[in-house]
Amino acid sequence: MKFLIIEDDPEIVEYVSIAFDLGWPSVNLISCHQGNNGIELVEKESPDLVILDLGLPDIDGYEVLKQIRLFSTVPIIIITVRGSEANIVKGLERGANEYLVKPFGQLELIARIKTLLRFHNHQDMTHPIVCEHLALECNPSTGQITSGTYSTFLTRTECLIFQKLIVNAGQVITYEELAEAVWGCSYPNSTDTLRVYINRIRTKIERELQLSEVIKPRTGIGYYLKKDN
Repeated sequence: MKFLIIEDDPEIVEYVSIAFDLGWPSVNLISCHQGNNGIELVEKESPDLVILDLGLPDIDGYEVLKQIRLFSTVPIIIITVRGSEANIVKGLERGANEYLVKPFGQLELIARIKTLLRFHNHQDMTHPIVCEHLALECNPSTGQITSGTYSTFLTRTECLIFQKLIVNAGQVITYEELAEAVWGCSYPNSTDTLRVYINRIRTKIERELQLSEVIKPRTGIGYYLKKDN
């Protein structure tokens, strides 16, 4: 597989390169330190995955993400020191598949990339899940959620979270369980990232499906899908 890392810090590039050398040696990692060059390489090299830093010397990483999404659906994982909820939301809304805050572990990076690629390449291997008491149906292969005549679409990560909640309706799912369902493990800052995803799912359900308070929080523990109408 061929991965492209767009990162201007040579120490980070070396750190990521060593991670693959030790934990995933079959990966061919190519790199560049400028955003415009990165956009060109995505088009020219057709990588299987892009690792994108936001703080680049020529153009902002968000603009790189936006430009790539004009012509490619390649999986993109952002790596950055910008860990605020606003930055995570901005990255996801512009088309990132994952968001990883620096500093991060090498094994964590590999695990999250493998999970991302597995679901990106095999989205059609799951079947629709029905929540009869709420008249909701979730189709993991398309990310579509329907309720009566209403429908909306979730991203891959949003769909994984909602699947976990819908098959365990009425049961509190902890932050750790949700993180494991999405990334295969819990990691530092995963709770904050999950809150962003949950808020995005709620917004779509309330705006597009005309349903409110479907996902409820259990403060300090996690979330659950309500059991009745």
